[in-house]
Amino acid sequence: MKDTRFIFVEGIMGAGKSTTAWFITEQLRRRGITAGILEEGPTLEQPEHSLRVATAFPHPNAIWRDLTPEAFMETSLQKWQHFVQSVQQDRAVTTCVGLLFHGNMTDLFLMNVEPSVLHNYVDQVIAHLQALKPVLIYFYHSNISQALRWICDERGKAWEDYQINWKVGSPYGKQRSLHGFDGLVQLYKDYRAICDHIFTQLEIPKLAIRNEGDWTKYYEQILGFLEVPVE
Repeated sequence: MKDTRFIFVEGIMGAGKSTTAWFITEQLRRRGITAGILEEGPTLEQPEHSLRVATAFPHPNAIWRDLTPEAFMETSLQKWQHFVQSVQQDRAVTTCVGLLFHGNMTDLFLMNVEPSVLHNYVDQVIAHLQALKPVLIYFYHSNISQALRWICDERGKAWEDYQINWKVGSPYGKQRSLHGFDGLVQLYKDYRAICDHIFTQLEIPKLAIRNEGDWTKYYEQILGFLEVPVE
């Protein structure tokens, strides 16, 4: 396969990150490659996450109450440095659900950090990962409103309200007077524009997939990108 030990799978909520990460991990294991998955946030099996910043503080959905953006970025980069040190001698391939854009960078975005600072932060994450030769698979939607409406309907009204209250109520949303579902859509359009720009500038192997639901095609593209032989 491609010479990498760290695979980012990125996209907005509901883009298919987790499903794709598990698909990649299972495909690698079936071919005798030691592979693991790193979820985006804490799970019942792993209540302490090695890379997420906000979940270690009292207000994980309002991290701006606990940390300045500068302190947040310093903490995050220290976590990445420690992570790389801990796996450097391990030959396993890690497939990561978000955590380059979605996750810590999203928290910084909600804290109203300037796009140029976000770009610099991502560059520093990639710099820490160079020994693992990271690659990036990035799902994007042509219609953000439709994609968010689908995932909100799929996960229910309580989940939708939770996302709106947290994200639209952030410093980013408040400064722009965003409200309700329409505010969530506008927030994600802005977020998508930043992610798109950072993606184009990253100098690592990368694959962009416009998600319109053709998963058989996407998985073929991903295996080709990773140079995994087709069985």
